[in-house]
Amino acid sequence: MDTQPQKPPKKPPACDTCKARRVLCHPRLDGGPCPRCAEKNEICTTTPTQRGRPRKHPIQTTKPVFETRIIKLPQNPGPVFQSSFNVPELTPEFVAHCFEVIRLMPQYNHPLLEASMIKKDIRAASYQIELLHPPSRVLALCVLTAASLASPHHSVLGPGPRPASLAESTQFLATASSQDLLACGIRRSATFRALRNEALKAAWECGSMLQPSVENAASCFMLDLMEQVDFSGVSRPWATAYMAHVRALAPGWHATGFSATDATIWGAFILSESMISAARRIPLLVTHHDQLVLCGAEAQSLCSLLSSLEKSERNQSFGMFWSFLQPFLFHVTTLSRELSEKIAGDYARLSPLSEAAVISFITSLASLQSILEHMLERADSLLAGSTHSSQLTIDTDPSRQDLIVRSSAYALIVGYTGLCLPFYRELEYRDTYASASITTNANARSRIKLLREQAREMAGHAAQMLATGLQLLPSGQFTPVHYHSIHAWAQFCLEEADSYVDMDMDLARTMESLSREIKLMSYCLHGIATPTATPLIDRLDDHVKRTYVRQAQPVTNSSVGPMPYDQDMESFLTSVDPTVSGTHPAFELSPGINVQQPYLTTNDHLQAWDGLSTNYIPHLDPYRTI
Repeated sequence: MDTQPQKPPKKPPACDTCKARRVLCHPRLDGGPCPRCAEKNEICTTTPTQRGRPRKHPIQTTKPVFETRIIKLPQNPGPVFQSSFNVPELTPEFVAHCFEVIRLMPQYNHPLLEASMIKKDIRAASYQIELLHPPSRVLALCVLTAASLASPHHSVLGPGPRPASLAESTQFLATASSQDLLACGIRRSATFRALRNEALKAAWECGSMLQPSVENAASCFMLDLMEQVDFSGVSRPWATAYMAHVRALAPGWHATGFSATDATIWGAFILSESMISAARRIPLLVTHHDQLVLCGAEAQSLCSLLSSLEKSERNQSFGMFWSFLQPFLFHVTTLSRELSEKIAGDYARLSPLSEAAVISFITSLASLQSILEHMLERADSLLAGSTHSSQLTIDTDPSRQDLIVRSSAYALIVGYTGLCLPFYRELEYRDTYASASITTNANARSRIKLLREQAREMAGHAAQMLATGLQLLPSGQFTPVHYHSIHAWAQFCLEEADSYVDMDMDLARTMESLSREIKLMSYCLHGIATPTATPLIDRLDDHVKRTYVRQAQPVTNSSVGPMPYDQDMESFLTSVDPTVSGTHPAFELSPGINVQQPYLTTNDHLQAWDGLSTNYIPHLDPYRTI
């Protein structure tokens, strides 16, 4: 049988892309894309060309005139954003109002916003966002989104009780009822979501995540901040892009001049990142190298820092206070990283709890607490005679050093308290869930319980410090991170109150301050979280009222009953304990002192409690009452 060699199949014509680039094409016989188009993820299309003269009578064929090779691409390569039906009209008047509002919010102090020149650009464009180039337009939308959380504008709050102007916001927060504050939060939530969707859409179209620039870094920072209002997942893509951009831009900042003040300001914003890491039990996005680049050289040890503070006790100047701020912030961020890597992180949980790491952390917290108390004493002396302010920015009056002291003192308190509660929660988890399954050593479990109790006591003292520090902040200017922190501390105080038969007044005052803070935050943030905020406020207020009622009642004893007013102190104490004699120091009273003091009625105490002013500014001494 004769076998004739088969002719190789005819090579298909080159694709259109390779023809246009004048490169050699290797088309596939199975109809798939050529290697070049497949590598570049392009559509491979081949259009046959006729050679010679056209036929007078074309041959009818059932084959298509041209053959197309298509690479299957995903249907939705990018995220799908919801339609923004509630976006207010971005008139120049509304945009100018939002940029005025952002001046009074903590986010305004971020160095990226100042370096981006967005304020000058928007003024040059007469507050018309559409005239800005894309990165600046994205940042402007982010500013509008953040400002919508505090703006009293009718485009944001709509009809209903609201401040008549930005200047009247403080008075409105001081006099409005809880329901009016909650209603403002509910009404502003729709506008906030709509503006956030517009900012997210513009940032995605502009590629803000991909190209390092000051505008894109600032936009990513603010978008991460805005997502934390109603999203607290582990993934933080905008924050990751923000730190990546900062990491790429930082060498250029040092080349043009990077002062010690810049390092301290960056230390404060990096501290906020460390607080998020500690609270959510996620790795810190800021590396140790980032700290050194942005915050300066390694700080001296906590023991050395405390010793330096004690030696300079007589120097109560602002410069001395400011010089100790950056080392404190540096140590807080370092301890947050240590908490994640050695105690509370996912990898640390794969092993039994390291008692050495816990003891070292408790020692560091104790040193940090001592340093904080020294710093607050200096802040207290610097704030003596100053008046409370409705803003935390200093661009309108650089001579107001008290504004810097207030914001710095609050940052110190937040840094310390932001470590205490996550640390206690981790020991609580290890003691409750992990210790029994990991180890059967009774001695080890008892040691964990002891460490947990020490952490609980530190957290209780930290709650009182935080309640004192809340009076430093202006009303109605909060970030989402602030709410999550206050909410967590309120839950801790409720657990403490439920564990006591008779709650003490210090805890009651702390819970009262937290309840008032949540009510004020509902004006800005809590249209979204009202279902959880309202029951939390009710529980806090219920505990506080019951404590005041109990304190207003006469002292009773189950065996002797209430002390009659006409009974002297010696006979009353003798009835409680027969061993008490008249030689006890309690009876060494001056001849004219009358011990029969009338008790205040319950209504008197409740009226005094209800009449507490939200504008009262206590001293910063953590051991004083609020």
